[in-house]
Amino acid sequence: MGNLIDFEFTSADRDDFRNNRCDKVDRLLAIGCGTVAGLVDSFFVGMPGKSKLGNLSDAATDKLVMKFAEKVGWNPRQKNRDNPASAIGYLERKYTVNYDAKNTTDVGGAFAMSPSDHHLKSLGHSPDVIGLFFSVLDQFRGTASFVSDGGVHVIDTGGGLKLQGGSFVSRLFCGVVNWFGHLMSDIAGSSGTRGHASNGRGAGLSAPFFNLFQLCDFGSIQGSDGSFRTIADFSAQLYRSGYDARYNAAMKIPVILCNLLVKLCWFIKKRFFEKYDVKQCVKSVILTSFGPESIRVMLLWGHGVLCVIDAADAALRSGGTLEGFFLHINLPAWNKFARLVFREICVRMHIMNVEMACDVIADFDREITEYLEALKRIDIARWEEETAQIAAFAQALDGAADEESLSVLLIDEIRLLGGDVPWGEDRTFQEALADESFVLEFK
Repeated sequence: MGNLIDFEFTSADRDDFRNNRCDKVDRLLAIGCGTVAGLVDSFFVGMPGKSKLGNLSDAATDKLVMKFAEKVGWNPRQKNRDNPASAIGYLERKYTVNYDAKNTTDVGGAFAMSPSDHHLKSLGHSPDVIGLFFSVLDQFRGTASFVSDGGVHVIDTGGGLKLQGGSFVSRLFCGVVNWFGHLMSDIAGSSGTRGHASNGRGAGLSAPFFNLFQLCDFGSIQGSDGSFRTIADFSAQLYRSGYDARYNAAMKIPVILCNLLVKLCWFIKKRFFEKYDVKQCVKSVILTSFGPESIRVMLLWGHGVLCVIDAADAALRSGGTLEGFFLHINLPAWNKFARLVFREICVRMHIMNVEMACDVIADFDREITEYLEALKRIDIARWEEETAQIAAFAQALDGAADEESLSVLLIDEIRLLGGDVPWGEDRTFQEALADESFVLEFK
């Protein structure tokens, strides 16, 4: 770790951080990178159901689900080996949860829900820390938590399913495993939907934190059918149109591409044209937040251009409706751009103490390096030899039939270690312990 990158924030780093400005060439390179990513977004991401990268993401998700199912015991017949519906069905049976209500009837009419949006409204189905928390909570309490109509609804499920384990920690572990396994069963849609070709790709999981829009039961947004909806209803309609975690992964591809292209261009320019040290270049590329202004501003330009192209494309293809616009907009791209802007504001207003942060990273790097060096000094062969001797001695002690054989074993072990027998060789160990004047002393 320390051989490739020196995390110490040196005087050269401070000068580079303060004085390495973004020049005209940097900006032109960044604009070019953002344009390439924006064109990929426009022509290959598009909208749910009509996305070339979305189709690739769906196929990759199916393979991931089948691979995971195989790892946990799925062994289908030959004809179902490439059938994601079979793998999904196996995972649904293996990782059953109590909060898997699918419609309004299942929740006692507390709110409107259908199979096409129950993954969005069930908090336990959220693929983020919110989903983990509510999934484990619901499994312990025997409840099901949903978010709809601007509020959280908790339904008593009767506690039919119980977590395995003899302690709180073991049950907690089982709850987490069950949550993850059930997510894998739902990320590519349900087995019932995927089992029929006419039903399409199925309703997968929502994008991380997307279900929080269900708390926004206000606003008035016109849909493609002319009706007006609240933000909560509008986001649910987007989800039902295919705006799920699989499509979210497809939207991130242009964002990742832009990030990589900008950093690659910056690295090539600094290393081969401005003759920067390779370690300095690698450090700035990996720790962008602590890098010079040039790479930070290049990322701003690149992702800014990506967002401009994305917004223009969404506006042109929206059909004049907000629903059409948001089905084409790349939310991960805008999220990335907003975070870059926020970071730059923090740096320029000295809210983010970069030098202190780098010093902390350098200290951490030194500690890890010292720990690794200490591990290298351990004589593993000697440790294994001594461990084997101890295990053999313990086994021999368990097999001792009487006091005399136990005493012989102890004497042999002491002699093997090169010591004198503290209780002498004319009596057994048990006889020595019975002597009140006896003091056990090893020499």
